[in-house]
Amino acid sequence: MSDSGRSETYVDINIKGRSVCALLDSGYERSVCPFRVCHNTKITPVKAELYAANSTPISVVGTARLQFMICGMKMFADVYVSESVDEIILNYDYLEHNNCEWLFGEHRIIISGLSVPLRSRPSKCTVRRIYVREPVVVPSDTSVNVPVRMPFVNLITPKNEWLTEPKEIRLGLLAARTLLSHDDRFAAIAFMNVSGTDQALCKGSGLGMATTCPDANVRLLVKPDLTAEIDNTPEVVIGPTCSDLEDGVTELPPAVDECVNDSDVADNLILPPAPGFADDDDETIVKCASVHTSASTSSDCDGDFAHVQPVINKLPESLTAEQRDKAIELIKRNADIFGRHEFDVGCTNLVTASIITDPGHPPIA
Repeated sequence: MSDSGRSETYVDINIKGRSVCALLDSGYERSVCPFRVCHNTKITPVKAELYAANSTPISVVGTARLQFMICGMKMFADVYVSESVDEIILNYDYLEHNNCEWLFGEHRIIISGLSVPLRSRPSKCTVRRIYVREPVVVPSDTSVNVPVRMPFVNLITPKNEWLTEPKEIRLGLLAARTLLSHDDRFAAIAFMNVSGTDQALCKGSGLGMATTCPDANVRLLVKPDLTAEIDNTPEVVIGPTCSDLEDGVTELPPAVDECVNDSDVADNLILPPAPGFADDDDETIVKCASVHTSASTSSDCDGDFAHVQPVINKLPESLTAEQRDKAIELIKRNADIFGRHEFDVGCTNLVTASIITDPGHPPIA
Protein backbone atom coordinates (compact mmCIF):
# COMPACT_ATOMS: atom_id res chain seq x y z
CA MET A 1 0.00 0.00 0.00
CA SER A 2 3.00 2.30 0.16
CA ASP A 3 3.95 2.35 -3.52
CA SER A 4 3.50 5.35 -5.80
CA GLY A 5 0.29 3.93 -7.31
CA ARG A 6 -1.70 4.42 -4.12
CA SER A 7 -4.13 7.34 -4.01
CA GLU A 8 -4.31 9.47 -0.86
CA THR A 9 -7.21 11.67 0.19
CA TYR A 10 -6.82 15.28 1.30
CA VAL A 11 -8.99 18.05 2.66
CA ASP A 12 -8.16 21.75 2.24
CA ILE A 13 -7.78 23.56 5.56
CA ASN A 14 -6.96 27.18 6.31
CA ILE A 15 -4.37 28.08 8.97
CA LYS A 16 -4.11 31.83 9.68
CA GLY A 17 -5.08 32.71 6.12
CA ARG A 18 -2.86 30.10 4.52
CA SER A 19 -4.41 27.20 2.59
CA VAL A 20 -2.86 23.82 3.42
CA CYS A 21 -3.67 20.27 2.38
CA ALA A 22 -4.21 17.80 5.24
CA LEU A 23 -4.12 14.06 4.71
CA LEU A 24 -7.10 12.10 6.04
CA ASP A 25 -6.17 8.57 7.06
CA SER A 26 -8.09 6.51 9.59
CA GLY A 27 -5.16 4.07 9.87
CA TYR A 28 -2.98 6.46 11.88
CA GLU A 29 -2.99 6.22 15.67
CA ARG A 30 -2.02 9.90 16.10
CA SER A 31 -2.64 13.10 14.21
CA VAL A 32 0.69 14.63 13.20
CA CYS A 33 1.70 18.15 12.22
CA PRO A 34 5.07 19.32 10.85
CA PHE A 35 6.90 21.73 13.14
CA ARG A 36 7.17 24.37 10.39
CA VAL A 37 3.37 24.68 10.29
CA CYS A 38 2.76 25.17 14.01
CA HIS A 39 6.05 26.56 15.36
CA ASN A 40 4.15 29.66 16.58
CA THR A 41 1.62 27.49 18.46
CA LYS A 42 2.07 26.53 22.10
CA ILE A 43 3.87 23.18 22.10
CA THR A 44 3.87 20.99 25.21
CA PRO A 45 6.91 18.69 25.56
CA VAL A 46 5.97 15.04 25.76
CA LYS A 47 7.80 11.75 26.11
CA ALA A 48 6.33 9.67 23.33
CA GLU A 49 7.48 7.20 20.72
CA LEU A 50 6.13 7.49 17.21
CA TYR A 51 6.94 5.04 14.42
CA ALA A 52 6.33 4.99 10.69
CA ALA A 53 4.69 2.00 9.01
CA ASN A 54 8.17 0.59 8.27
CA SER A 55 9.14 0.86 11.99
CA THR A 56 11.34 3.92 11.43
CA PRO A 57 11.29 6.02 14.63
CA ILE A 58 9.81 9.51 14.17
CA SER A 59 11.11 12.29 16.41
CA VAL A 60 8.42 14.11 18.42
CA VAL A 61 8.90 17.74 19.50
CA GLY A 62 5.74 17.76 21.62
CA THR A 63 1.95 18.04 21.42
CA ALA A 64 -0.12 21.02 20.34
CA ARG A 65 -3.71 21.99 19.60
CA LEU A 66 -3.78 23.02 15.94
CA GLN A 67 -6.45 25.63 15.15
CA PHE A 68 -7.73 25.85 11.55
CA MET A 69 -10.80 26.44 9.42
CA ILE A 70 -12.55 24.18 6.92
CA CYS A 71 -15.00 25.88 4.55
CA GLY A 72 -15.28 28.78 7.00
CA MET A 73 -15.96 26.59 10.06
CA LYS A 74 -13.50 26.78 12.97
CA MET A 75 -12.01 23.47 14.02
CA PHE A 76 -9.05 22.07 15.90
CA ALA A 77 -7.03 18.89 16.17
CA ASP A 78 -4.73 17.67 18.92
CA VAL A 79 -1.54 16.71 17.12
CA TYR A 80 1.96 15.41 17.69
CA VAL A 81 4.48 17.95 16.39
CA SER A 82 7.45 16.56 14.49
CA GLU A 83 10.25 17.81 12.25
CA SER A 84 10.39 14.37 10.60
CA VAL A 85 7.03 14.64 8.83
CA ASP A 86 6.26 17.14 6.09
CA GLU A 87 2.45 17.22 5.89
CA ILE A 88 -0.50 17.42 8.29
CA ILE A 89 -2.11 14.05 9.01
CA LEU A 90 -5.58 13.86 10.59
CA ASN A 91 -6.26 10.45 12.11
CA TYR A 92 -9.19 8.32 13.25
CA ASP A 93 -9.59 10.19 16.56
CA TYR A 94 -10.14 13.45 14.69
CA LEU A 95 -12.71 11.80 12.39
CA GLU A 96 -14.51 10.25 15.37
CA HIS A 97 -14.46 13.44 17.48
CA ASN A 98 -16.09 15.42 14.66
CA ASN A 99 -18.74 12.77 13.83
CA CYS A 100 -17.35 12.40 10.32
CA GLU A 101 -19.13 10.44 7.61
CA TRP A 102 -16.87 9.59 4.70
CA LEU A 103 -18.84 9.40 1.44
CA PHE A 104 -16.29 7.57 -0.69
CA GLY A 105 -18.46 7.37 -3.81
CA GLU A 106 -19.10 11.14 -3.77
CA HIS A 107 -15.51 12.18 -2.92
CA ARG A 108 -16.66 14.22 0.06
CA ILE A 109 -16.80 13.98 3.83
CA ILE A 110 -19.35 15.22 6.37
CA ILE A 111 -17.53 16.94 9.27
CA SER A 112 -19.81 17.98 12.16
CA GLY A 113 -22.70 18.22 9.69
CA LEU A 114 -20.69 20.25 7.12
CA SER A 115 -20.25 18.69 3.68
CA VAL A 116 -16.66 19.15 2.57
CA PRO A 117 -15.24 18.19 -0.86
CA LEU A 118 -12.18 15.97 -0.88
CA ARG A 119 -9.39 15.69 -3.36
CA SER A 120 -7.26 12.71 -4.18
CA ARG A 121 -3.71 12.59 -5.48
CA PRO A 122 -1.16 9.83 -6.06
CA SER A 123 1.07 9.07 -3.12
CA LYS A 124 4.25 11.14 -2.95
CA CYS A 125 6.03 8.65 -0.71
CA THR A 126 8.85 8.26 -3.25
CA VAL A 127 10.01 11.85 -2.71
CA ARG A 128 11.28 13.78 0.31
CA ARG A 129 11.87 17.51 0.54
CA ILE A 130 15.35 18.64 1.56
CA TYR A 131 15.94 21.42 4.11
CA VAL A 132 19.11 22.92 5.56
CA ARG A 133 19.49 21.47 9.06
CA GLU A 134 21.58 24.29 10.58
CA PRO A 135 22.91 27.69 9.44
CA VAL A 136 25.96 27.32 7.17
CA VAL A 137 28.22 29.80 5.37
CA VAL A 138 29.89 28.50 2.21
CA PRO A 139 33.03 30.60 1.65
CA SER A 140 33.93 31.75 -1.84
CA ASP A 141 35.84 29.23 -3.99
CA THR A 142 35.24 26.52 -1.40
CA SER A 143 33.44 23.17 -1.19
CA VAL A 144 31.48 22.53 2.03
CA ASN A 145 29.32 19.65 3.26
CA VAL A 146 25.99 21.16 4.30
CA PRO A 147 23.95 19.19 6.91
CA VAL A 148 20.39 18.57 5.70
CA ARG A 149 17.21 16.94 6.92
CA MET A 150 14.62 15.12 4.83
CA PRO A 151 11.25 14.84 6.58
CA PHE A 152 8.95 12.06 5.42
CA VAL A 153 5.96 13.12 3.36
CA ASN A 154 3.89 10.95 5.70
CA LEU A 155 4.30 7.83 7.80
CA ILE A 156 3.99 5.29 4.99
CA THR A 157 7.17 6.43 3.25
CA PRO A 158 9.01 3.22 2.27
CA LYS A 159 12.48 2.52 3.64
CA ASN A 160 14.97 3.22 0.88
CA GLU A 161 18.08 5.08 -0.19
CA TRP A 162 17.52 8.59 -1.50
CA LEU A 163 19.14 10.48 -4.34
CA THR A 164 19.42 14.24 -4.78
CA GLU A 165 19.97 15.91 -8.13
CA PRO A 166 22.77 18.37 -8.93
CA LYS A 167 21.42 21.89 -9.18
CA GLU A 168 22.33 25.54 -8.87
CA ILE A 169 20.67 26.76 -5.69
CA ARG A 170 21.70 30.36 -6.36
CA LEU A 171 23.92 32.00 -8.92
CA GLY A 172 27.31 30.36 -8.43
CA LEU A 173 26.22 28.11 -5.53
CA LEU A 174 26.11 24.51 -6.74
CA ALA A 175 24.76 21.43 -4.96
CA ALA A 176 26.25 18.04 -5.86
CA ARG A 177 24.31 14.92 -6.71
CA THR A 178 24.34 12.89 -3.50
CA LEU A 179 23.20 9.47 -2.30
CA LEU A 180 21.66 9.65 1.19
CA SER A 181 20.51 6.92 3.55
CA HIS A 182 16.97 6.55 4.86
CA ASP A 183 18.06 7.85 8.26
CA ASP A 184 18.81 11.54 7.74
CA ARG A 185 20.37 12.27 11.15
CA PHE A 186 23.84 12.63 9.60
CA ALA A 187 22.83 13.52 6.04
CA ALA A 188 24.84 16.16 4.19
CA ILE A 189 25.14 17.47 0.63
CA ALA A 190 28.35 18.83 -0.85
CA PHE A 191 28.11 22.45 -2.01
CA MET A 192 30.60 24.36 -4.15
CA ASN A 193 30.65 28.16 -4.17
CA VAL A 194 32.04 29.67 -7.39
CA SER A 195 30.16 32.96 -7.09
CA GLY A 196 33.13 34.96 -5.82
CA THR A 197 31.38 35.92 -2.56
CA ASP A 198 30.52 34.05 0.63
CA GLN A 199 27.07 32.47 0.55
CA ALA A 200 24.91 31.92 3.66
CA LEU A 201 22.30 29.16 3.93
CA CYS A 202 19.70 29.67 6.66
CA LYS A 203 18.25 26.85 8.75
CA GLY A 204 15.12 25.52 7.08
CA SER A 205 16.00 26.74 3.59
CA GLY A 206 14.54 24.45 0.92
CA LEU A 207 17.03 22.70 -1.35
CA GLY A 208 14.67 20.73 -3.58
CA MET A 209 13.64 17.10 -3.55
CA ALA A 210 15.23 13.70 -3.02
CA THR A 211 13.82 10.66 -4.79
CA THR A 212 14.06 6.95 -4.04
CA CYS A 213 16.67 4.97 -5.90
CA PRO A 214 15.15 2.45 -8.33
CA ASP A 215 15.56 -1.18 -7.40
CA ALA A 216 18.51 -3.02 -8.87
CA ASN A 217 19.99 -6.46 -8.71
CA VAL A 218 23.69 -5.71 -9.15
CA ARG A 219 26.34 -4.54 -6.75
CA LEU A 220 29.96 -4.17 -7.83
CA LEU A 221 32.54 -4.49 -5.06
CA VAL A 222 35.98 -3.34 -6.19
CA LYS A 223 38.93 -4.48 -4.10
CA PRO A 224 41.75 -2.50 -5.68
CA ASP A 225 45.42 -3.31 -5.48
CA LEU A 226 46.67 -0.85 -8.00
CA THR A 227 50.30 -1.87 -7.53
CA ALA A 228 49.56 -5.40 -8.74
CA GLU A 229 50.88 -6.77 -12.01
CA ILE A 230 48.66 -8.27 -14.70
CA ASP A 231 49.20 -11.78 -13.29
CA ASN A 232 48.11 -10.70 -9.84
CA THR A 233 45.16 -8.46 -10.63
CA PRO A 234 42.46 -7.38 -8.16
CA GLU A 235 39.11 -9.10 -8.11
CA VAL A 236 35.76 -7.49 -8.75
CA VAL A 237 32.97 -9.48 -7.15
CA ILE A 238 29.51 -9.04 -8.60
CA GLY A 239 26.64 -9.86 -6.27
CA PRO A 240 23.02 -8.79 -5.75
CA THR A 241 21.46 -5.51 -4.50
CA CYS A 242 21.35 -1.80 -4.68
CA SER A 243 20.40 0.94 -7.03
CA ASP A 244 21.29 3.00 -10.04
CA LEU A 245 23.32 6.15 -9.50
CA GLU A 246 23.97 7.43 -13.00
CA ASP A 247 21.59 8.42 -15.78
CA GLY A 248 22.25 8.02 -19.45
CA VAL A 249 24.69 5.10 -19.14
CA THR A 250 25.24 3.40 -22.48
CA GLU A 251 25.29 -0.36 -22.12
CA LEU A 252 27.66 -2.75 -23.88
CA PRO A 253 26.55 -6.12 -25.23
CA PRO A 254 25.78 -8.39 -22.26
CA ALA A 255 28.57 -10.80 -23.19
CA VAL A 256 31.29 -8.41 -22.06
CA ASP A 257 32.23 -6.99 -18.67
CA GLU A 258 34.74 -4.19 -18.33
CA CYS A 259 36.38 -2.85 -15.23
CA VAL A 260 38.65 0.15 -15.51
CA ASN A 261 39.98 1.71 -12.35
CA ASP A 262 39.39 5.42 -12.02
CA SER A 263 42.66 6.79 -13.36
CA ASP A 264 43.82 8.96 -16.19
CA VAL A 265 45.70 6.13 -17.89
CA ALA A 266 44.62 2.49 -17.99
CA ASP A 267 45.71 -0.07 -20.51
CA ASN A 268 46.01 -3.82 -21.10
CA LEU A 269 42.32 -4.22 -20.20
CA ILE A 270 41.26 -7.84 -19.77
CA LEU A 271 37.72 -8.58 -20.96
CA PRO A 272 36.53 -12.01 -19.77
CA PRO A 273 33.08 -13.15 -20.90
CA ALA A 274 30.31 -12.40 -18.44
CA PRO A 275 27.94 -15.26 -17.64
CA GLY A 276 25.22 -12.77 -16.75
CA PHE A 277 23.25 -12.55 -13.56
CA ALA A 278 21.68 -15.81 -12.49
CA ASP A 279 20.94 -16.69 -8.87
CA ASP A 280 21.79 -14.37 -6.00
CA ASP A 281 24.32 -16.90 -4.74
CA ASP A 282 26.32 -16.87 -7.99
CA GLU A 283 29.47 -14.80 -8.11
CA THR A 284 31.29 -13.63 -11.22
CA ILE A 285 34.95 -12.68 -11.07
CA VAL A 286 36.02 -9.88 -13.39
CA LYS A 287 39.76 -9.28 -13.74
CA CYS A 288 41.09 -5.74 -14.03
CA ALA A 289 44.41 -4.77 -15.51
CA SER A 290 46.90 -2.83 -13.45
CA VAL A 291 46.78 0.92 -13.85
CA HIS A 292 49.81 2.91 -14.94
CA THR A 293 50.07 6.56 -13.99
CA SER A 294 52.67 9.26 -14.44
CA ALA A 295 53.25 9.51 -10.69
CA SER A 296 56.92 10.14 -10.10
CA THR A 297 59.20 8.58 -7.53
CA SER A 298 62.16 10.09 -5.81
CA SER A 299 64.44 8.37 -8.30
CA ASP A 300 62.54 10.00 -11.18
CA CYS A 301 63.25 13.53 -10.02
CA ASP A 302 66.93 13.55 -11.11
CA GLY A 303 67.42 16.96 -9.59
CA ASP A 304 64.35 18.43 -11.31
CA PHE A 305 62.33 20.06 -8.54
CA ALA A 306 60.40 22.54 -10.65
CA HIS A 307 57.05 21.01 -9.63
CA VAL A 308 57.75 21.69 -5.93
CA GLN A 309 59.13 25.18 -6.43
CA PRO A 310 55.66 26.78 -5.83
CA VAL A 311 55.60 25.01 -2.44
CA ILE A 312 59.05 26.31 -1.60
CA ASN A 313 58.05 29.83 -2.68
CA LYS A 314 55.15 29.81 -0.23
CA LEU A 315 57.24 28.99 2.84
CA PRO A 316 56.54 31.51 5.61
CA GLU A 317 58.83 34.53 5.74
CA SER A 318 59.01 34.12 9.52
CA LEU A 319 61.36 31.12 9.12
CA THR A 320 65.01 31.63 9.92
CA ALA A 321 67.57 30.84 7.24
CA GLU A 322 68.37 27.52 8.96
CA GLN A 323 64.70 26.58 9.26
CA ARG A 324 64.10 27.51 5.63
CA ASP A 325 66.99 25.33 4.43
CA LYS A 326 65.68 22.39 6.48
CA ALA A 327 62.18 22.87 5.07
CA ILE A 328 63.46 23.01 1.48
CA GLU A 329 65.53 19.88 2.10
CA LEU A 330 62.44 18.09 3.48
CA ILE A 331 60.30 19.12 0.49
CA LYS A 332 62.90 18.03 -2.07
CA ARG A 333 63.48 14.75 -0.25
CA ASN A 334 59.78 14.01 -0.60
CA ALA A 335 59.29 15.55 -4.03
CA ASP A 336 57.79 12.31 -5.33
CA ILE A 337 54.60 12.80 -3.29
CA PHE A 338 53.82 16.12 -5.01
CA GLY A 339 51.86 15.94 -8.25
CA ARG A 340 53.64 17.23 -11.34
CA HIS A 341 50.37 18.24 -13.03
CA GLU A 342 46.61 18.08 -12.46
CA PHE A 343 46.32 14.49 -13.74
CA ASP A 344 49.18 13.15 -11.64
CA VAL A 345 46.93 11.85 -8.85
CA GLY A 346 48.77 8.64 -7.97
CA CYS A 347 47.25 5.36 -6.81
CA THR A 348 46.13 3.75 -3.57
CA ASN A 349 45.46 0.21 -2.42
CA LEU A 350 43.76 1.29 0.82
CA VAL A 351 40.21 1.81 -0.47
CA THR A 352 37.31 -0.52 -1.21
CA ALA A 353 34.73 1.08 -3.50
CA SER A 354 31.12 0.11 -4.23
CA ILE A 355 29.98 0.94 -7.76
CA ILE A 356 26.24 0.76 -8.39
CA THR A 357 25.29 -0.33 -11.91
CA ASP A 358 22.10 -0.23 -13.95
CA PRO A 359 19.54 -2.93 -13.06
CA GLY A 360 20.02 -6.13 -15.03
CA HIS A 361 23.14 -5.06 -16.89
CA PRO A 362 26.82 -5.91 -16.31
CA PRO A 363 29.27 -3.13 -15.51
CA ILE A 364 30.71 -1.40 -18.58
CA ALA A 365 33.58 0.61 -17.11
